[in-house]
Amino acid sequence: MAEVVQSLNSALESFRGRLHAKAFRGIKIVPKGLNRWWRAGKGNGSKDGGGPILVGLNRSLYSRFSLAEIRAATNDFNDAIGQDCWFRLYKGCMVEGTRAVIIKLYNSRRFGESVSAEIGVQSLTCHPNIVSLIGFCEEKHELILVYDCMVNGTLQSHLHETNMDPLLWKKQLEICIGIARGLEYLHTNVEQQFIHCGIKPSNVLLDNEWVAKIGNFELALPIPTSMASEGVETTVRGTVGYIAPEFFLTGKATTKTDLYSFGVVLLEVLCTKRPFDSNQNEGNVSLLDWFRICIKRGTIDEVIDPYLIGKIAPECFRHYVNIALSCLANEGIRRPFTNDVLGSLQSSLEMQEAWENSVQMSDELHTANITRSYNDIISIKSEFTIGGQSYLISDLVQPWTPISSWTPISSPEYSSSSE
Repeated sequence: MAEVVQSLNSALESFRGRLHAKAFRGIKIVPKGLNRWWRAGKGNGSKDGGGPILVGLNRSLYSRFSLAEIRAATNDFNDAIGQDCWFRLYKGCMVEGTRAVIIKLYNSRRFGESVSAEIGVQSLTCHPNIVSLIGFCEEKHELILVYDCMVNGTLQSHLHETNMDPLLWKKQLEICIGIARGLEYLHTNVEQQFIHCGIKPSNVLLDNEWVAKIGNFELALPIPTSMASEGVETTVRGTVGYIAPEFFLTGKATTKTDLYSFGVVLLEVLCTKRPFDSNQNEGNVSLLDWFRICIKRGTIDEVIDPYLIGKIAPECFRHYVNIALSCLANEGIRRPFTNDVLGSLQSSLEMQEAWENSVQMSDELHTANITRSYNDIISIKSEFTIGGQSYLISDLVQPWTPISSWTPISSPEYSSSSE
């Protein structure tokens, strides 16, 4: 497994830092009415010209900032807080210093294709679990998008980049529910459906009330309703560790590929371990493989975050693990629909709240019985149902093997945002 991971990461690194010149070349069908988002123009409606035409964006809904305002807010584009192969991120203040914002400066040689999906999503009706655009600047050959600053940072920072205690399990469940709501919106929107293709903790932002918001849609694919299940053929895109196996092999993306990525995120939340990390994962295997091994052995305590042991209701724990495993089913067709995952996570939250209330009452009566181990909660022989589809744990913990009918794509090419 270590050699496979190294090989995949090497392939990805060879493309990181340069966007594939025709990132959307593999898309066979562009939905009617969406071609406006792929139009690259020689002018931008200003005297400077040279920028993309943001025809899909209703400009009247957003603030238009001058380049001078952006430069002032970013200290003349010094001290970037993050970067990708498509853009650099800056933190600043707009509206006379009263509004904290995140400013995304696109690479002028690449923004024509990378920004098209971002604008496509932002052109949809606003949703509380999608990062919303507040303004833009297209001047002097620059394209800049401006968003409200999410004061609690990314989910990744709370899972992997802090020395503080993890968030309460109930709060983490609410964050997962927020991600699922955002995905459901993208997957079922009546205006236009999208596959995100980049679901991971660094693309989940948390506002001042810890509401999860999905962001960074540069890899997203628009899909016509009729193709939501059969998939859109494209170049493989995403981050190694989150890419669904059938997508990697066939180059076809569906809403179920996002569900696989989300399943990996669910494991990360429970285990606070990255998908691939030789310093964290036993035997240098992937987090998913390690998780499956622990279920087989009955040693699941080894892989989950020790801080959470005793803090999760046993029924909630079982339900949550079942949801994650169903999202990570080896075959895309076996994964549940997004709305079923959302409903199941909401049930998990209800279980946790009921348990916490009972524990509080028992504690007051000095009769609390807190679970100290989860090893016996998940049985390899158990069966469960999500969205009317039945699953056997014994099937879901089997290692992935290619289906004979799958034909691997040759020389897969990646578009990936960095961690």
